[in-house]
Parts: sequence; structure tokens; C-alpha cells
Amino acid sequence: AALLNEVLVTEEESGSPLPRTPQDHGKATYAPFLTTELAKINWALGAHLVAGHIRAMDPRPGAHTEVRGERVKLFTPHIVDCVNTPCRGIPGEVLGVSELGLVVACGTGAIAIGEIQLPSRRRLNAAAVLAGTDFPHGLIME
Repeated sequence: AALLNEVLVTEEESGSPLPRTPQDHGKATYAPFLTTELAKINWALGAHLVAGHIRAMDPRPGAHTEVRGERVKLFTPHIVDCVNTPCRGIPGEVLGVSELGLVVACGTGAIAIGEIQLPSRRRLNAAAVLAGTDFPHGLIME
């Protein structure tokens, strides 16, 4: 927004329109409709890619994974600092809990899940979900 304001002020002060470049339609890409199949988390990817995927699917359709045969939606990911928190494990493996949420291993690195939505439940802070639902260390999310 600040850059747009700067461009408009510059254009107004110069008295003539700034040069414009039309879009090259040959380089344009098509984005498919978001489906639940596209929202499934691929834990084999790196932590940054998994976190970006989860953010991209928020709020709908909501990035999801399978936990004990049930679809669980995950929100508010944080990249975990591997210096202070263990980050090694099988992709999708629960490594523990941090102040940021449920820590899950990715292909490289790990993320902490800040919010979780269990089936037929509302979206809650990870700490609230973990108080009533068991996500033990070593549990594999698919």
C-alpha cells in the first residue's frame, strides 16, 4: 500500500503517467479451485513448504492430515528453531509440545502447530486441544 501511494504521488507530481507494462498472458498460470485433496499435508516436504501450505489453506478448505484414521485440520504453523527443540523424526511424527504448539517433524526441519480442529469440533488453540486429546510423542500423522 505504501509503494502504491508513492507511485501515485510521483505520477501526480510529474504531470504525466508513468510507463506501464501490459501483462504477458503467455506467462500467466491457472490456479485450480481449492479442494480437500489439494489441502492434504505432505509431511515429506521441508518445514517452510509445509508451513506455507498450511497458511495457504487457511481458513478454507483448511490443511488437513490423518490422525488415527480421522481427518484433523491444522492451522497457525510456526517454523521450529532446531537448536532448542528436537527436529529429527519421520515426516509427520509428533516430536512433542512447545510453547508454540504441537511439534511435528517434516522432511527437513519441524513445525509447531498453533491451532487444531478435530473432526466435528471447532478450531481451538493447540494447548486447549492437547489438554483433552492425546497426541503422544512418536504418533505418525499421514
